[in-house]
Amino acid sequence: EMLALLNIAGLLAGAMDDPGAADPYFRQAVEIGARAGLKSSYVYFNYGLNLSRLQRIDEALAALDEASSLAAKDGHQQGVRYRADSLRAEILIERGRLADARHLLETTLAAQKALPDAEGAVASLRRRSLLELREGRLDAALASARESLAETERGGFPEETLQSLAQVADVYAAQGRAAEAMDATAQRYGRQIDTLKRQNLDSLATLQADLQNAADERELQRLAFDNELKSLAIERARLLRNLAFAALAALAVLGSAFLAFQRRVNRRLRRLSMTDPLTGLTNRRIAARHLADFTHERDGRHVLLVVDADRFKTVNDSFGHVAGDQVLVELSRRLRACCRGEDLVARWGGEEFLIACRQSDHAHAQAFAERLRAAVAATPIVLTDGTKLSLTVSIGFAPIPFVPGSPERSWAQVVELADGALYVAKKAGRDAWAGVWGVGAGAAPIGASPADLVRAAAAGEVELSGSTTRVWHSASALREIERAEPAPAADLAHA
Repeated sequence: EMLALLNIAGLLAGAMDDPGAADPYFRQAVEIGARAGLKSSYVYFNYGLNLSRLQRIDEALAALDEASSLAAKDGHQQGVRYRADSLRAEILIERGRLADARHLLETTLAAQKALPDAEGAVASLRRRSLLELREGRLDAALASARESLAETERGGFPEETLQSLAQVADVYAAQGRAAEAMDATAQRYGRQIDTLKRQNLDSLATLQADLQNAADERELQRLAFDNELKSLAIERARLLRNLAFAALAALAVLGSAFLAFQRRVNRRLRRLSMTDPLTGLTNRRIAARHLADFTHERDGRHVLLVVDADRFKTVNDSFGHVAGDQVLVELSRRLRACCRGEDLVARWGGEEFLIACRQSDHAHAQAFAERLRAAVAATPIVLTDGTKLSLTVSIGFAPIPFVPGSPERSWAQVVELADGALYVAKKAGRDAWAGVWGVGAGAAPIGASPADLVRAAAAGEVELSGSTTRVWHSASALREIERAEPAPAADLAHA
């Protein structure tokens, strides 16, 4: 039972990255081992590791001390002792005691390589990279992170692989190498999904085996009870029966825990496959599925908005891709805050976002577009280094269905029309919105170019709207507007 609880806790803390959910299982495993006189250095170490993830540092250190004490009494458990020392070094790093952490890591890493304990050494290499990063030794930090990652690949340690990839990404980001940082993050994201899928299958197999073992155990116990009743007193047989029922009840609890874990894995897999890893918004693939539903709904009209960050290339060129990522994360947060819970908010690509709202008319669409524009422009975005960036967005929108009572246009065509309106907002000087609202069916499909939209408005097929009177010009004037040059960095940053 103790080992089963430990396995459940390990799955929750590792594959599910949920140390809070793992905590009660670790505590039960520790308590059962203590009552049975079977204290394990391995159990105490993993309990201490989980406590450190929960930032319960004093409790974590107490558990690590117990793990080291138990390991010292058993010559075969020295690996646990050095893993505990490695984790202590990480705690020292977090507390700013870098010199003490370096001494402890050097001793620990040498011992782990001598044992050998490949998985323990991988964690120590990653922690050495963290130490070197805190010391400002970026080249050394990258070398240690890469060595840790190479060892995880060689040894096949999936959880450590994810952590090593995260450390590699952190070092690249500190060096300003945004492309490499994003690549390492993308690899980690893909590995995480693969690990969860494998864990999903493994857990099913484990649960099936547990259930089969339970059935076999019940049959053996039934036969044992029959024999016991023939040869023992009734009271003794009743006692044995009660103990057996207690064991089966414990197995049922563990089976329920595995089923709960299975559901958590499936939920997390679905969530990871549906979201953009940087912003946490719905990704383009899933957004396209939802837009297909919008197209086929017969109940009222909906509005689709395309939102694009103005001069975003200038942000990347002037302040780096890491700053660009921070801007996108904050922009997505502001857009999400303006929306209702049932609205679709997705990262459509790069610095472009897509929002779809049910049950909307032209007046609501205009008010909503203005609220989005103002939410971004009102307050500068503050980067981690304190730099303040003034950011604006341009927005284009169109309704679904485009013509009342006629869902003949696909959602992709509506996106194209909203993109046409977005282009108009950009050409009008940015920090603006433009809308095109279908009011009647023409003889031919409406094109998405500014000239086509202006002609359709003149024919009474669409209504045009904009955040200012200058947004919509004549088709000939729009054709003459040249693409504006990006603003210099000085226009974006404020003291």
